[in-house]
Amino acid sequence: MDAASWGIILIFVGFIVAFLGIIISILGSIRREGGEVEGGGIIMIGPIPLIFGKGSRWILPALVIALFLIIFSLILHLG
Repeated sequence: MDAASWGIILIFVGFIVAFLGIIISILGSIRREGGEVEGGGIIMIGPIPLIFGKGSRWILPALVIALFLIIFSLILHLG
């Protein structure tokens, strides 16, 4: 598989994950009234990650995912 195929696959996986996250968020907000919502995310611009979020428990998972994505993108670009 070439890099273009991997890119297309990753785009579709990203859309599916985002869609499922929205659905889970909507279903969670319907069941409970009030409360605080925490979350975070990563935006990759080339090999540079932009990490954002609310709440300290999202920092470590976001950093691990960003590191994985950096290594994965470097492997695709150098390979």
